[in-house]
Amino acid sequence: MQIPKEQIMPNQQFSVLMAEVLKTGKAFRFQASGSSMNPFIKDSDILTLVDVSQGEIKLGNVLSFIHPHNRKLLVHRVVNSKQKNYLMKPDNSANVDGWVNQQEIIGIVHSVERGESLIQFGLGWEKWWIAHLSRWNILMPIIQVLWRIFPSWLKHRIKGQ
Repeated sequence: MQIPKEQIMPNQQFSVLMAEVLKTGKAFRFQASGSSMNPFIKDSDILTLVDVSQGEIKLGNVLSFIHPHNRKLLVHRVVNSKQKNYLMKPDNSANVDGWVNQQEIIGIVHSVERGESLIQFGLGWEKWWIAHLSRWNILMPIIQVLWRIFPSWLKHRIKGQ
């Protein structure tokens, strides 16, 4: 019997598995899919999540959560907060996901791996700036300008090279 190299788990089952693993206090690692968080999280990056109870949710954190309308698991950034409710938005989109309450949050992205590199940019002190720029829909235009002005610096910080 041949074992498939890769198996895709349905979204709802995957989110339940993720939540159960994180509740035990263990980290949860998985491969990202999609481009909604480009350039900070790219398709095929390996994300490590920790339980929400292991850290306070702050502006700029990247969280795994259940979308308030379509009930799908997503990994996007906190761009605003009000009384334990969080406005979630992908970095690479003009549209917000909407407000998410504490119960819909599954985990916090602790680290991002791209190939052999650990990507820190987007998860450190700069996450606050990224959240504000994303909320105002000026993040991607600013990144494009910076890419032209400082290509080697941005390449090193974002691509992990």
